[in-house]
Amino acid sequence: MLLDPIQAGRQNPWFRATGPRLLITPTFAGLAVDNARDGNTKGPNEINGEPVDPLIGWCLTDSIRFTGHPAILILALLSSDNLPIGMQIIGRRDGDADMLAANAASERLRLWADRSLCGWVR
Repeated sequence: MLLDPIQAGRQNPWFRATGPRLLITPTFAGLAVDNARDGNTKGPNEINGEPVDPLIGWCLTDSIRFTGHPAILILALLSSDNLPIGMQIIGRRDGDADMLAANAASERLRLWADRSLCGWVR
């Protein structure tokens, strides 16, 4: 069951000013897929037996923008098929500095540095 992002923002203590300063989540509920040339990239029809919209239902980044929290997507790794595996860094409200510092740290790690990014363009 998906949460209403506005309700989650009101009820979840993480979204308040106390608790952790960052939340790091995957960007997709499954593996990345190749982009369709016509712009209609489709993902899976179901995840763990639950039906999802193949156009956006498997993306875990869309709802956070409605809560007013700063968020950034980063490249974490590349799959064996040279497809991106991303993470989303979410900060507290007005927590832009913490989120940007975490992003800078991830870029310094360069976990994907030994892999060619050219495989993204097919």
